[in-house]
Amino acid sequence: MKVRSDPTIDAFMLAAARGAQVWAWRGGGQIQAGAEPQPGDREDTAALLVEALRDAFGEAAGDAAEWTLSTVTRRGSSLPSSLVRRLVETAEASHSLLQGATYGLRLRYSAVASGAGFRACCETLGIDPQCMPFERRQDIDAQVAAKLAQTAVPKAETVAECLRAVLAQRPH
Repeated sequence: MKVRSDPTIDAFMLAAARGAQVWAWRGGGQIQAGAEPQPGDREDTAALLVEALRDAFGEAAGDAAEWTLSTVTRRGSSLPSSLVRRLVETAEASHSLLQGATYGLRLRYSAVASGAGFRACCETLGIDPQCMPFERRQDIDAQVAAKLAQTAVPKAETVAECLRAVLAQRPH
């Protein structure tokens, strides 16, 4: 089984590998999944899977899964393992494609790479990017990535606005 970076998605895939059906519930404030129902389990596994996919891969992945589930299954306490696997694999593939499609855009606005978009944003704000320490550049890229994480396909202007907001937060 492929190890993923999201423990909830891992739990769904592990449950799908262990049995014909997958059940999900909330336990300890988090979504849990297993190949057997829990005592008193009355939760909607489909809704919990959609929530987990949204959290792991963004709104578009959750919306796609929700649409698929609405066309192939009734809401209930469990889902077929094959369907869970297909939805997770589709979300992963879509996310990977989107990451590839936006790679050039991310590079253009990268502080670490000193991309042309980054330099233009610095110029707009009167910041000399040459005087910016590498650690600060890493922090800027991480903040921009976090702010854009739920954006399916960011546009250049969206990335630029986000970058300018991060750059304006503190002196350089």
